[in-house]
Amino acid sequence: MAGVVYKIYHTSANGLPLGAEANLSKFKVIFFDIGLTQRILNLDYSKHLLDTDIFLINNGTIAELFTALELITYSNPREKANIFY
Repeated sequence: MAGVVYKIYHTSANGLPLGAEANLSKFKVIFFDIGLTQRILNLDYSKHLLDTDIFLINNGTIAELFTALELITYSNPREKANIFY
């Protein structure tokens, strides 16, 4: 209720609209802030931004979070964004 996390529901995505085949029992939860996510995962990207030799397993999670937050940002602010995976 505080808006710190956001639910993203699963869909089969066989057509438009994507929400027509949404499965409300399957969902992912994302934090509404990348900084909170990095803090919880105990990541400090400032050390690794320019280092190309490091492999971080959480890069996919951070990229997924960034994309979801961008989609939420560009949606109508008066309505809850419908984001699916």
